[in-house]
Amino acid sequence: MKGIHVPDDPDAPKSILTDVGLSGYRNRWEGQTLHYMGEGRSGDQQPVGGNAELLSAWQKRYAVRVFEKLARNQWVDRGLYRVAAYHYQYLDEERRRAFEFVLEPVGPVAQAPDRKE
Repeated sequence: MKGIHVPDDPDAPKSILTDVGLSGYRNRWEGQTLHYMGEGRSGDQQPVGGNAELLSAWQKRYAVRVFEKLARNQWVDRGLYRVAAYHYQYLDEERRRAFEFVLEPVGPVAQAPDRKE
């Protein structure tokens, strides 16, 4: 399952599936701000697929729904977020370029049961 869901219908809502420490991606929370790594585990990440969708969300300022995986078959709907910024940077330890998207909540968000924010 990909982390960035891009439905066939261009008007349908977009969503992100994230985890912290479960998938190998460097996703992390800073308070209620999500730092989300782009799609692609090997080679330089490209602005295609889910990465292109998040770049479009940043440019057009539309919200995406964020779901966080807590454990196998356990998800929490964190609410709507906007892409506030993004970085395309070289990761020395991985020897490749990758996107990092900074997502901030649009309104009220659900707190993960085991996270103190």
